[in-house]
Amino acid sequence: YRVSFVVGWTAITVMFISKYGIAYFPILFIFNWVFIIIGTAFYSQIIQRIEQNLLIIFTVLAAAIMFFAATFFSNTHSIIFFGLLVIAESIFISQLYILLTYFIEDLFTPLESERTFPIIESAETIGGIAGGAIVSYFVSFLPPEKLIYLWIILLCAIIPIMLYYQAAIPRLPSFELLPNRDKKILNPIKKFESSLSNIKKIPFLKSLLLIIFTQWIFVNMLEFQYAKSVEQNVTHREEQSVVYKQEYGRIFQIALLNDPRGQNIPEHGLKLPKSVPLVEEEKRSLAQKFGLFQMIFGAVAL
Repeated sequence: YRVSFVVGWTAITVMFISKYGIAYFPILFIFNWVFIIIGTAFYSQIIQRIEQNLLIIFTVLAAAIMFFAATFFSNTHSIIFFGLLVIAESIFISQLYILLTYFIEDLFTPLESERTFPIIESAETIGGIAGGAIVSYFVSFLPPEKLIYLWIILLCAIIPIMLYYQAAIPRLPSFELLPNRDKKILNPIKKFESSLSNIKKIPFLKSLLLIIFTQWIFVNMLEFQYAKSVEQNVTHREEQSVVYKQEYGRIFQIALLNDPRGQNIPEHGLKLPKSVPLVEEEKRSLAQKFGLFQMIFGAVAL
């Protein structure tokens, strides 16, 4: 999973920056998290109704089909192309990580988990290093767009592993409580309202929600700064990001800008500067550096 995610997210990042520029990169984050919320609401309705193994296989196949469908629009309709990639990654791939985590947890008792989980968690770091190495190697002779096919292959490799597990590992009998026939199934909106009301009643959950939201902002700002630094290192040109000015005076300039004196501030509203498309050599160099840094970060974390 981790290898395929590093390959795929690197491909999306490189293609998006090369097409629209680094200034529009935060928009990708926004759409990503919107569809993650939609995916969470969708899976919360079906996770208890479908067997875990089948749900993982279904998620992998659904994501692979959407990735493959997106490749038909890579040179014709970029909005559809990136839309399908982001929807598949946000709705299916993000939930696949949670499903695999639950699947692994069910394999061990609490005592066994204390001994095995440090080793299992290290596999994610090793997968990040392997993914970075694969990206750095393949982009030397393949365009970044072709990494989508590699993403599909690596992702589909999960399916034979799951099938082998079902056939080779004996299943223990399980005991389930009888369903409560009087309990009504809430629709996603009512379920969200119910969860929100429960959060308001528990101070710890409210604090946890605030921490997660703050972490999300910080992580995405950090990733944006990181991507921008790598992009500028490859192109050797500084690119403006977002500048905001109201009609009756300047309110603020975001710290991510490269125009501290405000000489290019627009007169009204929000303005995103025109991006300069990356040439093929710059795209490959950008992907190689992302892969190299992923290897370095993984080695440090390991």
